[in-house]
Amino acid sequence: MIIAITGTPGTGKTTVAKALAEDRSMQYVSVNELIERHDVERTYDPMRGADAVDPVDLRETMEDVVDEDSVLDGHLSHIYPADLVVVLRCDPEDLEKRLQDRDWSDEKIEENIGAERLDIVLQQVMADHDSVIEIDTTDRTPNETAACIQDWIADESDNAFKPGHVSWDMPIPGESQ
Repeated sequence: MIIAITGTPGTGKTTVAKALAEDRSMQYVSVNELIERHDVERTYDPMRGADAVDPVDLRETMEDVVDEDSVLDGHLSHIYPADLVVVLRCDPEDLEKRLQDRDWSDEKIEENIGAERLDIVLQQVMADHDSVIEIDTTDRTPNETAACIQDWIADESDNAFKPGHVSWDMPIPGESQ
């Protein structure tokens, strides 16, 4: 089984993916490390102040590296045709604190909070994958989140993690809070 753990930066992908890989005795693959180690084609995006990865080159590289029993970690892990894609979510207020603790710029924090509020990663994943679950990590430890994934794998009829169940209240401009 190939499981891709994806989500907005700061939602807990790495710690959850490592815990899940250990629990299931599967290969752990950091997509970010893979990109660096295999020199996946990138171009600099000056608007975002970050590299943009060539998805075709990334997928081809992953085909050479990923075993049939792997947990893929990274916000681009869903580029690979996984058996299950897990989208991790986090309340935007908590996410902001997590990203501030990483000393990210205000612009990058706002970009990622906006992406989280608008379900950007979930929308991308749903367009390309059939087997998708969504887990709110705000009040869960990485091990608790990994256990949720294990439980879902054991009983796929469980709708507790059905995509679209996580939603953040967004203030309406001009309304008092």
